[in-house]
Parts: sequence; C-alpha cells; structure tokens
Amino acid sequence: VYRRAVDWLDWIFPQAWIVEHNKVHHYRLNEDADPDFVERNTQVVQAWDLPLAAKYVIVAVQMATWKWFYYASNTLKLLHADRPAAPS
Repeated sequence: VYRRAVDWLDWIFPQAWIVEHNKVHHYRLNEDADPDFVERNTQVVQAWDLPLAAKYVIVAVQMATWKWFYYASNTLKLLHADRPAAPS
C-alpha cells in the first residue's frame, strides 16, 4: 500500500492526466470551470459552523486523499467524455 500511495501517478493513465490536468485545469486556471479551483472546492467546509481546528483537520484529510477520490476517477472520466454513452 505504501508504494502504491507514493507512486500514485502510476495508476493514472498518462493520456487521462494530459486531458484533465494539462487541458481542463491549465486552460481554466482560477475560473469556476477549473476542477481544481480551491476556493470553490472548499466553500462547503468554510460554511460549516465548526471550530477552526476541525476545519483544518477536514482540509488536511481532503488534501491527503484528493488523488484517490478525485484524480483516479475524474481523469479517466474526462478522457472518455467525448465517447458515446460515457458517464457524466
């Protein structure tokens, strides 16, 4: 599990990374369409009525797991988005 976590780019298809990160993200930096727009992605946590320390813990967990719950699935989804019957 350790090597798998450290070498996480090994389980993201290179072509899918090019589509998601280089095209979708970099062509839309700091716009609402940017999938990595931090201010938009953390609005829910900012709105919660929690102590600041709890919010920091939540954000730290999100940072540590972002590559698994976001990049692993969305890079592949965006790679195949133009295909018929592709998931949205």
